[in-house]
Amino acid sequence: MGTNKYMSTMASAESINVEFDTSRNSGGSGGGGSGSGNSGDLWQRVKYQLDPNNHTLLENVLVGVTFVMFILIITLAATHGGGGGGAGGGIELGNTCQSQPCLLRAASSVALANVTASPCEDFYSYACGLAPYIMRLNPGVQERTIPGELSRENEDRLEEILRSPVRRNTTDSYERKVKKLFEICTNDLITERFRGGILAQFLSSNLYLLNASSVDQFDLNLMISQAYLEYGADVFFEYLLTENFLDNDKYTISINRGGIEMRTSSYLSSDETSAKHRQAYSTYIRTVAAFLQADTEPGKLDQSEALSRVDTFVVDVMEVETELARIAQDAASPEKPPLDPSNLVALSTMDFTYQPIQWSNFFRTAFGSNAPSSVAVQDPDYLVKMVQYIRQLMADPTQSKRKLSNYINWRIISRHVGDLSSGYVHAKREFQLVIATQAYAFENRFDYCYRKTRHWMRHAVSALFVADHLSSSVKGEVDSMYKALQDELTSSIDRLTWLSNEEKSKAKEKVGGIRDFIGYSETEVSDSYLDAFYKTLSIGDNDYLLQLAINRQAFHLQYQSSRIGKQPDRSEWDGSTYDTNLHLNNQLVRLTIPAGSLQWPYYGRGLPDYVNFATLGEKISAELVKSIDATGQLFDKTGAMNPMWSRQETYLGYVEKASCLNRTFSAMRAGPYATQSGPKYVSIENLLVRHLRNIIAAADGLRLSIRTYLRLRSDTELPLPLASWNQRQTFFLAWAQNQCYSRNPDYSVTKAETLRALPEETLVNGILSTMPEFAQTFGCPAGSNMARPTSCEGIFYV
Repeated sequence: MGTNKYMSTMASAESINVEFDTSRNSGGSGGGGSGSGNSGDLWQRVKYQLDPNNHTLLENVLVGVTFVMFILIITLAATHGGGGGGAGGGIELGNTCQSQPCLLRAASSVALANVTASPCEDFYSYACGLAPYIMRLNPGVQERTIPGELSRENEDRLEEILRSPVRRNTTDSYERKVKKLFEICTNDLITERFRGGILAQFLSSNLYLLNASSVDQFDLNLMISQAYLEYGADVFFEYLLTENFLDNDKYTISINRGGIEMRTSSYLSSDETSAKHRQAYSTYIRTVAAFLQADTEPGKLDQSEALSRVDTFVVDVMEVETELARIAQDAASPEKPPLDPSNLVALSTMDFTYQPIQWSNFFRTAFGSNAPSSVAVQDPDYLVKMVQYIRQLMADPTQSKRKLSNYINWRIISRHVGDLSSGYVHAKREFQLVIATQAYAFENRFDYCYRKTRHWMRHAVSALFVADHLSSSVKGEVDSMYKALQDELTSSIDRLTWLSNEEKSKAKEKVGGIRDFIGYSETEVSDSYLDAFYKTLSIGDNDYLLQLAINRQAFHLQYQSSRIGKQPDRSEWDGSTYDTNLHLNNQLVRLTIPAGSLQWPYYGRGLPDYVNFATLGEKISAELVKSIDATGQLFDKTGAMNPMWSRQETYLGYVEKASCLNRTFSAMRAGPYATQSGPKYVSIENLLVRHLRNIIAAADGLRLSIRTYLRLRSDTELPLPLASWNQRQTFFLAWAQNQCYSRNPDYSVTKAETLRALPEETLVNGILSTMPEFAQTFGCPAGSNMARPTSCEGIFYV
């Protein structure tokens, strides 16, 4: 194992560049980490942190921080103002970590914790009992979580970045392009001025709503190509470029069912809810169609003629989409794995089997000489019945062209409604509000443009995020942590009695070979790389958003074309630097730790390792465990699908080991939640089918993280100030407080009952109650809720 290079616990305030941008701080160069610098400078820094206008994620704990930090600063001023030592208020400050991150971490911990609760009866309530008061819900907000707050903080940072002046204002500058895209999208003046006129003008030559005679020139294959290749709209089917794990991860074109707006049941079911969905969808189509007529040729059409065309347009779209939904619902599943190389379908066969669509011509138009020779057909029965339906329509020349034209044009229009003026956007929101399966989240113009900018130019936004706030030195520190955890897990595999020696060897090779992609790629955030990457993406200063959408689609096709039939470049990053979730890719045998996670509250420079190992360290550990768990073992050290477990005894041994956590959580229930209908509990048993893997990874990951920390540090670091928690207690507290949340009680029940999420309090209490280390750390007596008579041993780490 290499040397671990960790920052000193007593790092100076100026070294902090992850949780806070020190360039914003007033005050000078400060003293050492012991807090012996000028107390006035420290006071200025703390006042800055307490200013609500300057807060990011720490606004979650603003109330608690304000009070606790005020008391602490008075104490520090009294202690250090005259250069003397000593304690204030009974706290031995000289024996605690007093760096700025330590002070703020301590204040945050105190603000969230409810110390009147018993840590041995309900540790979640002890650690997070005040979270609902600190993380208050605004009207229309269903929940606030620590991960969610961190994501929101990153979004706020990115908004500032995207609105900031361009530094490199050249033609090929990726920075100019991404900021211009965001500027054009958020320019309400232009959007409201042109409303839907530009889109209608682009489509006018083929749009029945404006020109009834246009359907006479209808060309099925030409319009399908136009919908996909110019406007990015799926009609009749959907094609995707996917990594084919059955063919050495080569990028393969996959053909899927598609071309409808709602769930199949919304078109076909006779229940009241589905009827409301159909009515809302018809209203949405009707409203948008009428708007397009009014915005393009006001007064040109006779009112009765205009209304008649709108009525026909709505009926045609609903008829075609309803039939496609019926075909999709009735289609049989494929008999053979579509992605198996032996089951790929040649384009010449596609042309013959699934006519009248000209598949060869479609993909040649899209990808030129890089067009695939064969594709994976995910739903053969759907395609057969879908093209049969098209042929039936075309057998009636009097109406078929109009119906097909109206359907395809609507798919294009629907794709770009969000790019139009507020009337169109409102019509779409009204429709989405009716069909939403959960609480509908209103997306304002900024949110829409922010999402579009990230989707269109992800690499560019990632680079701007890194340049704004992350220090490269953080990567080295986290890499040292990663390697320590990786080495500890690898060396422990020999102690797993339920694996054979051969299986242990394979597991060790797999864990030891996982590459860590930390923070960002030095290459992929460089100006020269990104200027070249986006060189063919045209974004002019005076372009309309719709024109930019067409330009981006052309760029996207070029990007896809360069990958067809090739294996992924294992040096390329997946995901975005501003993401906050760690991601293990078993096929590429790598763990991505994005820059967005290398900040408060997951990681902090200047914080003791017992905090960082509890937060980011546990997340890394859990992902490492997943590389060799029941799912991870399906992929060997090269990423090929080649199961590492070869014996029936191994599978039985795993089931026996996992049964302990399964029994523990099956016996639990979450709640009571104060719903509108009264207190309600939620059974956990049904959630385990979906979430047991994450429970196992979190439990083993927590053990791995604390034992690695103890091996490296063994409680030698100073504790945090302000409370009586020692280092090990702070470790468990820091991990638990990353699970703190504030949530609408009815939404808590909905999330649990629909199996979307395991309640955080259940995760915390369930895991810790099975760990003897926790009970010993907090002195929990036998028989208490958090000291179960039968503890659960580690499964993949012991």
